Amino acid sequence: QLAEQICQLPQGAIRSDKEALIRGIGRPLAEGLQIEAETFRTLAFRRDSPTEGASSFIEKRKPQWKRHGL
Repeated sequence: QLAEQICQLPQGAIRSDKEALIRGIGRPLAEGLQIEAETFRTLAFRRDSPTEGASSFIEKRKPQWKRHGL
């Protein structure tokens, strides 16, 4: 059930979260936060997620993630 819920999320966001987690394991908090910020900046604007997420919210419908990330 959890896997099904995760599959409904924008895959680019899941991918970037996973990358930040893997790169940050065992590092100090400040360094981990820096990795997370870099990962977000690198991937955030390549996705349709922000636009589609906002549009679907306003239109009261489920988001349709076309590019699923990158």
